[in-house]
This record gives sequence, C-alpha cells and structure tokens, in this order.
Amino acid sequence: RGGLMSLGRIRVTLLQCGSELNPLTELALKSPLLETTGSFRLAADCDEKRLTEACAASDLALLDCFHCEPKKLKLCAVVQKLRALRLIGVFSGPEAEKSCELKLSSSLCWEESMGPSIEDACGLLLYKIKSARLNAIAEKSAGLARNEEPSEKMQLPAERRAATDFELIALGASAGGTEALTTVLSALPREVPPIVLVQHMPAKFVPMFAERLRKKTAFSVCLAAGGEPIERGFVYLTDKERQLAVRNINGRLCVDCSCEEKVSGHRPSVDRLFASAAEAAGSAAIGVILTGMGRDGADGLLRMRQAGAYTIGQDRKSCVVYGMPAAASEAGAVELQLPLVSIADAITAVVSRKRGA
Repeated sequence: RGGLMSLGRIRVTLLQCGSELNPLTELALKSPLLETTGSFRLAADCDEKRLTEACAASDLALLDCFHCEPKKLKLCAVVQKLRALRLIGVFSGPEAEKSCELKLSSSLCWEESMGPSIEDACGLLLYKIKSARLNAIAEKSAGLARNEEPSEKMQLPAERRAATDFELIALGASAGGTEALTTVLSALPREVPPIVLVQHMPAKFVPMFAERLRKKTAFSVCLAAGGEPIERGFVYLTDKERQLAVRNINGRLCVDCSCEEKVSGHRPSVDRLFASAAEAAGSAAIGVILTGMGRDGADGLLRMRQAGAYTIGQDRKSCVVYGMPAAASEAGAVELQLPLVSIADAITAVVSRKRGA
C-alpha cells in the first residue's frame, strides 16, 4: 500500500536498439512492479519467433534507444506489425525521440547530464508504464461495456474516471510545504483544473505566500472569502483561521470557508478539504498530499480514493518531513507515490489522458 496502485506485476518485453542500455532502463527493470518476459537486441538477425512469443506474453514493450537513432536501425518487421502492443520509448535525447518511426504510447528522454536525478526519472518512467497499462485495461473494459454491460464492481476507479473531465485538484501540505507547493504549482500549466490548497501556517503569513505563488506560477492566486465558484487558472487558499472546503452548489463547485471546529487538530485542515472534495467532486478530483508532520489529510485522502478520485503522495526521499504522506500511504489512500519533481508531470499526464489528448 502507498506505492503504485496494485495491478500485479506488469509484464514487459525489452527492445534494445543501441549497443548498451540506458542506465535509467536498467534501474526501472529492477522495480518489483515489472516482470521482464524477454530481452532483445533489434538487429537484422533478431530471432523474430522468440520476439513474437515474448511480446504476446507481455503487457507492453520498453524500447530503449540509448545513444542511437532508431530510424537508422533495421527494426524487426514483427515489431512494426505489433500495433496492439503498447510501446514505451526511453531516449537519450530529443533528436533520437523525433527520429523514431514507431508509434509510441509514451516516451521519456534522459541521460545523466540532463537531470533530473536517475531516481526521479525512474519514478516518472514507472508512472508512464503504469499509465499505459491502466489505459489498456480501461480500453478493454470499455469494449466489454459496449458488448456485455458489466457491473460497476467490475471496473477499477481509474477506468470509471475515463468518462468525464477532472474538475478539481486538492493539495495539502505542512512542514516544508511552501517550497513543495511552489515546486508543483510552478511546473503546472494554467489549463489544469482549478486548485484548492491547504498549507499549515499562521494566517498572517498566508498573503505573503500567496504573493510568492503569483510571482512563481502561471496561476491567479485567490484568498478565498467563501462562496466563490472555482475557475480554471485559479489557486484558492485562505488567510483566515477557517476551514477551507469545496461544495457542489447546483452542479457548480464553489469554495466554502466556515468557522467549523478544528479537524485533525487544524483549521484549516487538509482532512476537511479532502473530505469535501470527495463529497463534492468524487471521481472528478485529484488529491495530492505533500510533506508535513502528523497525519492531517490521511483520512480525507482515503475518502477521496474511495470516491474514485486520483490520489498522489510525495515519496519519503523528497519530503522534508515524511509524516502526512506516510500516514496516507499506510492508510491505503495513496494511489501513486512520486518524488516531488515528478508530481506536476503526473498531474498533467493524468488530466491530458482523461481529456483524450
């Protein structure tokens, strides 16, 4: 619990284009998430029968192009015919990626000189692999729905989420959170769904934090009074000692600020925000819990996940204090655990996938 959403081990065929593997690919293949069904050097003398059998037994293929140009290689005809097989490309640079003539489900460019760290890049690559697998499951489920009308219980929350756009991103943080929130928000495009956040800090410091976010991010930052309809391109937080929540009023999500009692020892409380997001937006929400002391947010994030929302937790290594994300992980509330620098990319990818981009 608390890591990547359990799908069982994902079966992968490795397709190596160059003379050596990208260290990123080597690290990813060591993950307990993956099971390698076969490893092949793509050359003219590649054993196409073995390759076909390995791919048939796989969920997807990992195409490693380390310091090589795929278009100059004699790729096996069998690979080019495997249109149903999802390909994830790992490249050492954007030029190599552009030269690839195969249709890819997803790709990632990385080598040591580029940054980020190999550990952070590996977290993102594993996320992309998992997303490709979930997409395949969702498409298969959609096909069953057209033919057999399976019951709701047969569908994963991720599959149900494919039906509509996300309407809300809820963020929660405490110790170390101002830097973590700035990192995530500064890497997000303005086009993502509206964002409502709780950061534990004295109310008098919130306006300064809000001004910093205005300067560092693409968003308009609003100190919520309560009652405002939430809008795309805006971030909402409160500079009052009040509970911050969202409500669905006549089909429109609005900010709610109230003098309710403290929840989990805090006002505003991450638990209160997340619980309201679960009730108001259900599976149309994304919940993210970041660095912080204590366990505020763990129960609320679990409610979000149970409602079908997509939930993300910051990993231990990148946290200033691995308290709130740890509690959420232990509660089974975290669907995807990532390094801080990978969270914005994950949010953007999930939102884009849902829109069908």
